Amino acid sequence: MNIEIINTGSELLLGVTTNTHLVYLGERLLSLGLRIARQTTVPDNATMRSVLAEAFQRCDILLVTGGLGPTSDDLTREIVADLSGRPLRSDAEIRQRIQQRLARLGIPFRENMLCQTLVPEGAEALYNDHGTAPGLYIPASTMPKAPHIFLFPGPPHELKPMFQNQALPILKRLAGREIAVEQRIFSIIGMDETSVEEKIGRHLLRDGRIEVGYCPRPNEVDFRVIAPSAVLDEVTPQVYAALGEHIASSIGETLEQVVVELLRKRKETLAVAESCTGGLLAHRITNVPGASEVFLEGFITYSNQAKSKTLGVPPSLIESHGAVSKEVAEAMAERARYLTGATHTLSLTGLAGPGGLSCLQPIGTVFITFASQGLPTQTFQNLLLAERQIFKQLATQTALNILRRALLNRGLSELQVKSQG
Repeated sequence: MNIEIINTGSELLLGVTTNTHLVYLGERLLSLGLRIARQTTVPDNATMRSVLAEAFQRCDILLVTGGLGPTSDDLTREIVADLSGRPLRSDAEIRQRIQQRLARLGIPFRENMLCQTLVPEGAEALYNDHGTAPGLYIPASTMPKAPHIFLFPGPPHELKPMFQNQALPILKRLAGREIAVEQRIFSIIGMDETSVEEKIGRHLLRDGRIEVGYCPRPNEVDFRVIAPSAVLDEVTPQVYAALGEHIASSIGETLEQVVVELLRKRKETLAVAESCTGGLLAHRITNVPGASEVFLEGFITYSNQAKSKTLGVPPSLIESHGAVSKEVAEAMAERARYLTGATHTLSLTGLAGPGGLSCLQPIGTVFITFASQGLPTQTFQNLLLAERQIFKQLATQTALNILRRALLNRGLSELQVKSQG
């Protein structure tokens, strides 16, 4: 079936609001074996009419978000009703629901809200338990030609429960015997997309039932495999055999999520000491729900004075070797572990550039130290040639991967961290 999405809203095109609808709807539709063929974003003006009219001729199912509110820029309901040749009728139950919701919130009902009670003839209301604007399902018709149409309110907290509880059952019925497919996202660390393709991607494409895709980011690639569930289960061992410990997750988890879960299962703790990354490593870890079970403390010691005052790194060590050095990185990690009592610590010190106070190391150098109870302290030197924000992302990604590998292997003898350029 040919499925299209039209997102309405000038705020989406002006960059004021991020469009999150496609991600949510795409995932849910894929579980039914349905794929989105086209997505269009239109402003809140007359452009919407021509875009909708074109989509009516192409697709079997059309999902439209936004433009169902009570203000003058909410045009979706009226344009869709006109194009599909369905007169609008006021619905008493919708009006009652709106009035009851407003009464609970202490908001008066205004006459301009009456437009939200209008339903095209033959359409089914999708009730909104989280706002005032109901959604609508309009069955397909031949005269005039129109696809199955679903209209949803724009706010995600209104759209998502409406889609899940009311639209999804209708879509299941429409999908009929569509072949159900799933996607499995393998988070690959320390490899580029061409390497992933050479090792496994091309091989999988020999099977006509499989679709693959790649989404590269700094020091990682999301390797996407789409196929029927049984086929995914069949090829997953092949992916692991080809990519090995470069796979951090096969369920789309971030590297920090993987690390927090490994620490939690092992009942172990972590502290970090950061210089060049300015707290980004701690930020990423504490973004994960449940991080409080495993993360004890983060030190941001950006200046030389802070390294000495906060962590107790000897000033003479910094003077002798430079702040960006193996010796200082090790001292930072070991002092952080001493001060916090954490099972493991990570430290980072480097030179992001474009300028810097140190001439002992080239710009882009970072030293990352891993210190742990019962294991020798190990330091890794990397050259990350990137602008500052990407440098920080690469450095923290590398540090998290060092920790992940250590938690999996109880040692880093086989780990080789490559320079990034």
